[in-house]
Amino acid sequence: KREEELVQQGAEAQLLLQKLEAMDKEKQELTRQQDELKREKDEETKEMQQRLQTLERAKEELEGQERSLREQQDAERVSLVQQLENVKKEKEEIEQRATLLEAQQRKQEEEEEEVKQASPSASGGLT
Repeated sequence: KREEELVQQGAEAQLLLQKLEAMDKEKQELTRQQDELKREKDEETKEMQQRLQTLERAKEELEGQERSLREQQDAERVSLVQQLENVKKEKEEIEQRATLLEAQQRKQEEEEEEVKQASPSASGGLT
């Protein structure tokens, strides 16, 4: 009877050992799967960070181009305003010269008219 108990206990111990080994294998498989998932997650995270950095660089580059264009437009606007002011000044100077020339011409015509009027009476008076 004692021998039967020992055989039975040995068989139970063998079963428990097999269950323990099976559980250990299952634990190893779950650990492997967990490690794989962690590695995949880490790779995706790294990829997303690289994409984000790429997008940030592209954004900074576009902002720089926008700033540059805005500065260029401002400079062109200032140049155009300056050109417009120069044209206005030149127009005013031309108008002033034209007014002056018209006044000189009228004065000259008046003097010539006075000379004409004075001339015939002077020559008429002599004859």
